[in-house]
Amino acid sequence: DELQESTQVWQEAQRRDHRISYDYLRRNLNVLTDLGLLENNARMYRLSPSGIAVKALLSFKPAAFHDVMHYLYYTSWDLTHKAELCFSWTYQTICNLLWDAKPSSIDAEKLAAELLSIAQSSFPDEQRIAISAYAIEGAYHWIRALEPAFVTLPAQRGKRETGSGRTTCSPELFMLSIDYLYRKLGLPYQSPMLLDESKARAVCQLCLLDMARFNQVVELTIRTFSALRMHSGEWGLSLVLAKPIRVEGLA
Repeated sequence: DELQESTQVWQEAQRRDHRISYDYLRRNLNVLTDLGLLENNARMYRLSPSGIAVKALLSFKPAAFHDVMHYLYYTSWDLTHKAELCFSWTYQTICNLLWDAKPSSIDAEKLAAELLSIAQSSFPDEQRIAISAYAIEGAYHWIRALEPAFVTLPAQRGKRETGSGRTTCSPELFMLSIDYLYRKLGLPYQSPMLLDESKARAVCQLCLLDMARFNQVVELTIRTFSALRMHSGEWGLSLVLAKPIRVEGLA
């Protein structure tokens, strides 16, 4: 967790037999900094409080680690709209396209064409927008790590496929997704969030979850985290989040 130059990080990676180029490492250090996991001061890097928490999850809860990395890639653009986080917009849009089309076989070139069309509509002032199948592969690197899986590669067909959605997700990801909705909707903490179909859909889309499993994951998360509870009112069932949920507080 101490300050290190990028060259030191690269040398340590080589020592551990991680065969990556220095430029590739620098790009990834920049992405991790943009995601809030590293602090960068005059080209010296160290783990941020969020990075320390995520590192701890990797050690004792690897499925939650991958869920939280997915969350950061998915939401960082929405929560900041910083230009350097365009990769987060790309990741979220790919996830949404795959989730909306499930169950289906994945055609990377077709997905890239859909993504390019959405990007051109979403950013009409941008003159040079290029989306390649390589961008799909970059997103797939994190999506394929999710457990239980959202994307599979059946041996008999040899093509990536999505099923009806993940059968569950970590309570950590579900809590973060509820906090994400509170922030997007501008809801005060401790106020009820009505569980209508649009909100359940938004949570399931973020978590890449089968909507039929939503109630099951709600119950699991409430048993795990005391900051979330169910509320019954005249308009129906609501979830109540008592306080902000941040990555640095998960470990």
